[in-house]
Amino acid sequence: MEDFMIILYVAIVVASIIMGALALGLIELGKLIDKTPDIQELKKERVRTDEDKQSLYSPKKSSRLLAIAFSLVFIVGVIIVLLAGGSKILLILGGVTMFAGLLFGTGASMIGMVIYRTMQKNMNKFNAGEAIGNG
Repeated sequence: MEDFMIILYVAIVVASIIMGALALGLIELGKLIDKTPDIQELKKERVRTDEDKQSLYSPKKSSRLLAIAFSLVFIVGVIIVLLAGGSKILLILGGVTMFAGLLFGTGASMIGMVIYRTMQKNMNKFNAGEAIGNG
């Protein structure tokens, strides 16, 4: 049983490091997406105001909220695992909750990367003079 607990603690530490990297990466992606102009800004149809940057729809703010949300899910899972004692059901519940937090963070980071890459492609096309679709 002691070997299992050592492996469990090592797994929690490794998962926590991955979780921290995902959270920081998502926050940085939000900052990059916020700095990158969208199609309307490139066409000079709209100018981003300070009010836009302060709203929850801002990529910078929403990515921070997502990072906090999936970190909290992960932390709840860690707490459940650490307080499980000998209960197998609580160990399973905590492990599944931790895994859900990791999946949530991975999915959010991947979506952020796709959005940023798409915005970069559109900006490069616009700068090259190619037509950009409205959809």
